[in-house]
Amino acid sequence: MDIEFQGKIGTLSNLKPGTFFVTRKDEFTIFGLSAVYSGGAAAVLLNQAFKAEEQYPSIVTEGYLGGAGIIELPTAFLAPALSITGLQYTSTQRDGPGALRVSNDKIAMRVMRRAEGFFYLDVRSGAIATSPPPGVEIPRWSVKLPGRQNSEVTLLEFHGPRPMA
Repeated sequence: MDIEFQGKIGTLSNLKPGTFFVTRKDEFTIFGLSAVYSGGAAAVLLNQAFKAEEQYPSIVTEGYLGGAGIIELPTAFLAPALSITGLQYTSTQRDGPGALRVSNDKIAMRVMRRAEGFFYLDVRSGAIATSPPPGVEIPRWSVKLPGRQNSEVTLLEFHGPRPMA
């Protein structure tokens, strides 16, 4: 039997910061990126917020996932949308989390932590900073896996930050 499975089963505390993962909580499939927040294991949820009425991507501590099993996606990668439409903003208001800041040596994502406001996740290292790094802002991106015969499989597309109220 030929099976293609590019993941490893584990828990958030077992993941190296900066690693993509997928899991299920209740009836939701959650894509995330492991991180370090306040010295402990954390995650940035890429397609769900801590509460439904909040913005995402958002930071949660390890306890939010409740020790749930996760599928580590070690070959997944972030693909910024570098096209005319991918680089255009649709909002004239203050944008929410999700935009990338890309420089020569770093890619950071603007994320939220409930009422604490914006933080900036270094997507390679999983480190979280309080101030934005310099760079070009890119509002749209996707998470992909390499596929067979030089193809790619898109796991998640982010269509740009929602305006903040």
